[in-house]
Amino acid sequence: MKYDAFISYRHLERDMFVAKRVHKALETTKIPRKIQKEIGRKKIDRVFRDQEELPIGSDLGSNIEAALREAAFLVVICSPQTKDSYWVMKEIDTFIAMHGRENILAVLVDGEPADSFPPQLLTDENGNLVEPLAADVRGKNKKEVKKKLKTETLRLAASILHVDYDDLKQRHRERQMRRNVGIAAAIAAIAVAFGGYTAYNLAKINEEYQQKLVNEARVIAATSLDVLDDGDAKTAALVAMEGIGTEENGRPYVTDPVFALSQALGTYNLGLNLEHDLKLNHDVNISDFAINEDGNRVISVDNNNKIYIWNLDNGECTFKKPVDVVEEEDDRIRAVGFAGDIAVVASDNYLRGYNDQGELQYEYAPEDGITFAKVDDFGKYVAIKSSHYDEETYESFDFIEVVDATTGESLKKYENQTGVSYGAVMMFNKDGDTLYVEHLPGNDEDQNYASVINLKTDTIIDVPVEGGAILDVAPTKDGDFAVVSMSYEAITSFEDTSMHLIKCDSKTGEVKWSRDFEHNGDALDSSYTKLGSRIVETNGVEYRQLFVNTSKKMFTLDLDTGEEVSSFTTNSYIENFMMSGTTQLIFVGTYDGKFAYYDALTGEVKDDLIVDVASSLIQFDIKNGVFVSSGFRSPNLTVLKFNADEDYVAKTEMDTGFYGGAAMSPSGDTYVLQTSNDAASNAYTCRIFDTATGDEIGTIDIDGGRYGKLYYIDEDTIIFPTYSGAVIYYSVSDKKTEEVKISEEDLISTDYAISTNLKYVAYGDDKEFYVIDTQARKIIYSGEVDFNFWNIAVSNDGRTVYGIDVYGKAYKVNAISGKSRPIFEDYKVNDIQTSQDDNIIAVITEDGYLRVYNWDTKEAENTIEYYGDDYSYVEFSKDNNLLYLQGDDLYFRIYDRQQDKNVFLMNNQINDLSYTIYDEEKNQLSIFNYTDMYIIDLNSYGFLDYAEYGRLYIPQAEVIVSAYGTTMIEFNVKTQDDLIKKVKERYGDAELTELQKLKYLVQ
Repeated sequence: MKYDAFISYRHLERDMFVAKRVHKALETTKIPRKIQKEIGRKKIDRVFRDQEELPIGSDLGSNIEAALREAAFLVVICSPQTKDSYWVMKEIDTFIAMHGRENILAVLVDGEPADSFPPQLLTDENGNLVEPLAADVRGKNKKEVKKKLKTETLRLAASILHVDYDDLKQRHRERQMRRNVGIAAAIAAIAVAFGGYTAYNLAKINEEYQQKLVNEARVIAATSLDVLDDGDAKTAALVAMEGIGTEENGRPYVTDPVFALSQALGTYNLGLNLEHDLKLNHDVNISDFAINEDGNRVISVDNNNKIYIWNLDNGECTFKKPVDVVEEEDDRIRAVGFAGDIAVVASDNYLRGYNDQGELQYEYAPEDGITFAKVDDFGKYVAIKSSHYDEETYESFDFIEVVDATTGESLKKYENQTGVSYGAVMMFNKDGDTLYVEHLPGNDEDQNYASVINLKTDTIIDVPVEGGAILDVAPTKDGDFAVVSMSYEAITSFEDTSMHLIKCDSKTGEVKWSRDFEHNGDALDSSYTKLGSRIVETNGVEYRQLFVNTSKKMFTLDLDTGEEVSSFTTNSYIENFMMSGTTQLIFVGTYDGKFAYYDALTGEVKDDLIVDVASSLIQFDIKNGVFVSSGFRSPNLTVLKFNADEDYVAKTEMDTGFYGGAAMSPSGDTYVLQTSNDAASNAYTCRIFDTATGDEIGTIDIDGGRYGKLYYIDEDTIIFPTYSGAVIYYSVSDKKTEEVKISEEDLISTDYAISTNLKYVAYGDDKEFYVIDTQARKIIYSGEVDFNFWNIAVSNDGRTVYGIDVYGKAYKVNAISGKSRPIFEDYKVNDIQTSQDDNIIAVITEDGYLRVYNWDTKEAENTIEYYGDDYSYVEFSKDNNLLYLQGDDLYFRIYDRQQDKNVFLMNNQINDLSYTIYDEEKNQLSIFNYTDMYIIDLNSYGFLDYAEYGRLYIPQAEVIVSAYGTTMIEFNVKTQDDLIKKVKERYGDAELTELQKLKYLVQ
């Protein structure tokens, strides 16, 4: 082989730094004479390291392929960005094809192994997980990396030389020891003399222990967030509590578990979205459940015939017991429900009512037992289907018995008049005066029926229907009822067949209209066909609608005629649906565990309103805004709620809805929200509020305003740069406005920038530029250049303007003289951002990098991989050391210029960042976009808080301002103690069980 090793790496500054040092270390590795004799060689031969990065999509080239073919080992420099390098991946694949996987070595320079190692190094040719041979040189700075390289390159050298690492390391240590023995002896003598050696070690042990506790808290927090993501807010809160640092438990304060606890408690929620709240864990899989009308209690039954009663306010199971055994046979539960405060249970032999603690309120034993039962959704009655066998006539007949659900008193019995047995589908209307019942012949030869039982007149109407299987029967909102049926043979053999729908008069049984639908049978079909109707008025128009679904298709029909209004097809089997009473939305739950909102008129799905309920969804119900569902063979009930944080200090309804940005005064005493009823016209109403009271204290209408662009330049003055080339000033105290225009005519092609100290606004209009002094309220510089402004930036003294034309050519303009000169001619520039120091600027170039340029040294102090354009976010911190970045990938990160590396990276994408707020006293950064607010602790680079629709964080008042639509709410920032108190209020003394502690590794 020509080369002992081929080094593959991505041409990032960090990776190149390590690659160069690994290259040098390997070629200069000194092999002890004893080992030289054993292996028959004196040194490592040539190591190949390509110095040029190849373009994406190109071939490796003959020189690279030749080097790979002649290389005994492949050394891959690994970081989280490695997998994104087209040519590193290709070099790995080529080496594997030539030599196999055995001689590949990895050098970890950043990130965790699972995130940094290419997939080819983590699995073998059969897809089995393997652990690559790796050297770890990760460090906080270059000094630490260099230190680790000294020992870790020996590990690489040992592998390449096929010798034992410990032998090579020991020989190396012997040489070092002989060289440093005198120094070591002196240090030891001094340490012993002053007793410092023991003190140092104790301090080191304590430091390591504290770091272990910090790491443990972070792992607990991550586990809590995983549990919350899985839909169990209560358990997530209890897990987070295990990582909270207090004086009592001796744990250090770490932001991560505080953030996780805040998320689990739904802090700062406006209650706009259906969110996971509880998981109700049963001993075995669930067979049935029901919610009470208030949506705060659930009764459920598992497959072991065990009853559970749950408090949905805190997730507590208040009662659990199996149903009694009757004559050595299970008394199987047939139906459950609620009648006011009473939980109703119908089993084979009894109808029982229980209170929350499971204390029996009544018990009724029907003479002929219970075959099927239905507890009225409105809490009045229980319908029981029973069969009676006459021993004298040897005849049997079935009947429906109606029982008072609150007392267990039998009210009436209605004997079947058709000769075709009653089935399980029974439904009361809302008034409780009519019961609709299906029949079940068990074949397609006998005539099938749906019966209407009038509980006031005790009359029964039997309506003939097509097919031996009724799928659903339901009252309609206009007083009629509908029945959907199909072939019994088809439904049991999963065949494609027609589904028949009729709408009938409840008083006469007359069929008013009918229609057929095609139903696609499927052996895996778990769907249930349901009927529903509503009469809803939206925007002054009344809609009378009937809904019916096949396995994967939902139809909206005209209630009066049966004509199709709309239809849509779902990706998975439809399990159930519900209707909004005020909008055109219809809510559809599907087997794949999704709950989606559709427009009933158009059939369009509201993509932003799809909720991932669980891995599967079989049954669900909604009462009083509380959603409860069960899944396929699942022992859990999933509970979702529109949870709103009611612990707010002020709430205001505005005349226009929030749309844009927000800003606060330097003291935090007042703030402004940008609102609009027609943002497309760039017309905004900016509303000013008093922080202490939440009262609106002023408004200003801005035509041609810019989305999110408004600034306080002092305690009393807010400025609004406009599209038309004007800066509008507003005085908070006297509510007066003033305008500074760059031209008498409104302009339409201007770009503007404001200096980082907010003292200057620069406009670029075609080839002309203008600089406005925001304090003096006048244009102080203007001029004409020989290029057209596409983007513009301005320095903090107003004397320098940076311009970029449409072709990406950048210019530096002396605002006083008007003279300009090209800059960064080697790059196509997307944007320039100024810093707190006029000598430092950030230049975003189209080659995928951001360069921090120093005008004094004429050099780039930092070169950062960053794919961004003029819409991306770049901001310097107050001390110019940190860069707040969000590129085209939409991941927010923080870059430390001194350490020359990223120190914070969000693990999820967020919408385009709009602005940030820095809390100097606490060293915290708040970041904002159109939908989210995050507070980041810059001491530990951990999350502190999150508020959906958070618009401002006002550090001085410790207030978070949230706004959505026309509603503005102020919240006090919740401290760790506030969150702990909230846990106690909501969940009492609840703690994780021993099994949960074992499961979540928090013992």
